[in-house]
Amino acid sequence: MIKLKRENCAVLHLPLKRKWYDMIASGEKRGEYRDHSPYWTARIRNAIQADKPIVAAFSLGRNKATMFFDVLVIKAVSGSDHPEWGEPKHLHWMILLGSRVEWA
Repeated sequence: MIKLKRENCAVLHLPLKRKWYDMIASGEKRGEYRDHSPYWTARIRNAIQADKPIVAAFSLGRNKATMFFDVLVIKAVSGSDHPEWGEPKHLHWMILLGSRVEWA
């Protein structure tokens, strides 16, 4: 776990379904996927352009975020290495997670 100051980070809010939330919480799933749509592209671009470390804020559904992870890499990919984890076969964003974050 790493400690970061919230004001020094760009936060990317990612609501999840129970299955994916539990897999990320347990450490089994180390990445998350989002469609390469205008909606997600704008949010990801804003986080990247903030020129700050990016933190993924995960919530169960639309509830308050309860898990925070350092984002290692965000990239657009096509194809699926992990369809069992919900990764689509079409063009999508892959968000690779690092350590869990605790706010300082």
